Amino acid sequence: VECLFIKLNEEIDLSSTDDCLRIMLSGQTPDGEDATNELSYLCLDASVRLRLPSPKVGVRLHKATPPAFFQRVVATVQLGIAGLPEIYNDESVIAGLLAFGFPLRDALDYCHDGCSEITIGGKCDFYPTWSGVRHLRVLAETLAELPSDVSWPDLLAAYEGALRRAVRAAVERGNARDRGLAAISPAPFMSATLEGCVERALDKTWGGTIYNMTGLLGSELVNTANALAAIRQVVYEDGDISLDRLRDALASNFAGLEGERLRLRLRNLCPKFGNDDPRVDDLAARVAKVFIEEGQKHENPRGGRFFPGFFDFAGYVTQVRSLGATPDGRRAGESVAGHLAPVGGTDRNGVTANIQSMSRVTSLHPPMGTMFDVKLHPTAVRGATGAEKLGGLIRAFMDLDGKALQFNVVDAATLRAAQQNPEAYSDLLVRVWGFSAYFVELSQDFQEHIINRTEHGM
Repeated sequence: VECLFIKLNEEIDLSSTDDCLRIMLSGQTPDGEDATNELSYLCLDASVRLRLPSPKVGVRLHKATPPAFFQRVVATVQLGIAGLPEIYNDESVIAGLLAFGFPLRDALDYCHDGCSEITIGGKCDFYPTWSGVRHLRVLAETLAELPSDVSWPDLLAAYEGALRRAVRAAVERGNARDRGLAAISPAPFMSATLEGCVERALDKTWGGTIYNMTGLLGSELVNTANALAAIRQVVYEDGDISLDRLRDALASNFAGLEGERLRLRLRNLCPKFGNDDPRVDDLAARVAKVFIEEGQKHENPRGGRFFPGFFDFAGYVTQVRSLGATPDGRRAGESVAGHLAPVGGTDRNGVTANIQSMSRVTSLHPPMGTMFDVKLHPTAVRGATGAEKLGGLIRAFMDLDGKALQFNVVDAATLRAAQQNPEAYSDLLVRVWGFSAYFVELSQDFQEHIINRTEHGM
């Protein structure tokens, strides 16, 4: 097993590149029996001993997971090796697949693809990242077009309408890529390895596989919910800031003393996702529901449907560099929250409150899933007491309909030291989004994003 894992790292060349090589352990068989076996333990142990970026190891946990394997997972997380392993909640993931229309046997046999997206192994031609909607950008464009006297219900309705149009535009982009790939880049060898293609005499790009989904990524959901909650509070509830004044402040990037005061108010005194606050969590769920419902209406040229999920890969740093200031108190060009994690520094009620907020969205069962990032201080998981608390946290995540969970067990002081003396920390692995990388190989903006994530105790 270790020799195989070393072989799989040849293409990475000790860089921060994500090679998308993944292994899923444990879970359930298509008959619903526990699938944990000796290889489940061997793969976890090999990853711990080697501490390499690849393969990305995920584990599927469920209500009948053997206690010994659950404890091995907890012990592995305690070591703080770059999000090893990713944790998937069978009950919640399978519920989402069933709601989308997969038969039970195939839903029970799911795995992860790309980064953390859910798929059915060996039966899918699945393009998880071809289409997406950046919710916060849609909101910014909507705000710019609204009349000064728009009411709160009309503002929210205008945004939801714009979101539906953005989904339809993303569908068109994805389908254009689909048609182009089928025309210029069939994949006969890969098709021969996928169920359905040989039987149907169709390449995978022509719809030969059993399932033919196109992923639809919903990004920036958390910042969007925060922004909507802030608009509602300062413009419509407190009423001392007009919509025009807010738009002027955003256009100037909160310039001047008054602009900075407003920015701090928006960031620190308005409801924020991750604190178990229904004033913002319900907005996140409402926006998520529109996105999921609109997304999975649409079909692709291969006879499949679009497959919504909430992920934000490099875009939470790179794609928002050109985005201006936003009503959540974010300055122009600043990064946004990744996946369904809170904005760093705005979650003040602990990790359990984070999970409660997340559950408002995951209970809607986006079929492609989502990822929840948690950064823990190493002292929070130390020893037998730390293991007990960590196990309880994982169980709470599962009980509250979480989809997938990954940890960074590292403190900000260590990461700052690595920035100052990279040679001394050349083997420090961290979780970035759906992959692990050597911290010192990351660009500074990604390093800062990881450092600025809220660091929890328990």
